Order: sequence, then structure tokens, then C-alpha cells
Amino acid sequence: MSEPADGLREYDEWRASRDERLTDGARPEFCVRRITDVDVLPEGIADTKVEILRLDPGPTTAGRPPRGRKHGDLVHALLAHAAFPPDRIGIEALATVHEIGSRMPAGTRQQAVDLVVRTFAHPLVSSALQSQRVHREYPVTYDANGELHEGVIDLVSFDGSGWTVLDYKTGPGDEPRYRRQVAIYGEIIRKTMAAPVRLVVLEIA
Repeated sequence: MSEPADGLREYDEWRASRDERLTDGARPEFCVRRITDVDVLPEGIADTKVEILRLDPGPTTAGRPPRGRKHGDLVHALLAHAAFPPDRIGIEALATVHEIGSRMPAGTRQQAVDLVVRTFAHPLVSSALQSQRVHREYPVTYDANGELHEGVIDLVSFDGSGWTVLDYKTGPGDEPRYRRQVAIYGEIIRKTMAAPVRLVVLEIA
């Protein structure tokens, strides 16, 4: 075989190998879904009991209570990062930092701070934050036959005998999608920690 023919053969083999690698590389190895987007419980997770609790209403304020994504994001950020026991001045400073750029009215920011202070005072939250083990904004993953479900638990704690998985909601909390979300969280903790798990959605606003 001539040298040009040998070179063409080698090129064709290289191109075929490259095309195969490109095809394999374009095929996802894992399918990843957010737990908050799950519309059906993954295989292996039972529809278990989820408690729906509601924070007692605070002092009435004029106008409609704040709603929306910005308010919810600020409240969740403060609940995740504010010190416990709560220091109102510290929470207000933290709220100012997190709110920079969102142009949130000062009154709305104060309502978020009030809500966080009251949430920390809730018996379940206060007890959880003083437990033997406490994790806030705890990232988790569940593998269901190669499909990975990823999420973040607002608060998970261990009191010496069992775990509590707690998810905050700044709107109505008694919805099937939230029950599914927390049920998945609970199964992850149960399998990982091999201990009883209490599942709670706390509706804080």
C-alpha cells in the first residue's frame, strides 16, 4: 500500500474514532432534577406523613404582607445565615447586605426581619437550632435508578434519638408538591443516618 493510502486510512480511522467519542460525550451520563420540580415521588420513596405547622401571626401591620420571590429569598437567606440566639441588630445588618441591589423598601425589609425573629422564637425551630447536630441549607442528593434528584434542606437537626427535617414556606405550605419535596428529603436523611425522621413544613407567612 502506498504511503498516501496509508495516511488516508489512518485519517479515516482517527475521524471515525473522534466521531464516536463526540457522540458518547454528547450523551449525558446522569439525568439531574431539582427536588422542588418533582411531580411524582421517585421509585423507592413512600408517600409518608408530613406535618404542616403555621407560625402564629405577629402584630398586625398596615397594608398587605409582603409576598413574592425577593421577599421569600431574603427571608430564607436570613434564616440560613443569621446567628442563633437571634440578635435583631445583627439580623437587620444582614438583611441590608442581602437586600443590596434589589431596591426593597425599608418597611418591607423590616417585615422580613420581624418574620425571621418570630420564626426563630417558634418552639420547634428554637429547639432544633439547639440540638446535638444542626445543619442549615443542607445539600442532598437522591439516586433513583440513575436519575439524580438534588435539593437543599432548610433545616435538619438531631436531638439524640431522631432527626427533624424542616422546610420553611413563605406562602401556603399545605400543597402536594411540598409534601413530595419533604418526603424525598426525609428518605435521604433516613437512609443516610439510619434513624427515625420527623417531617415538617412550617408556614411562616
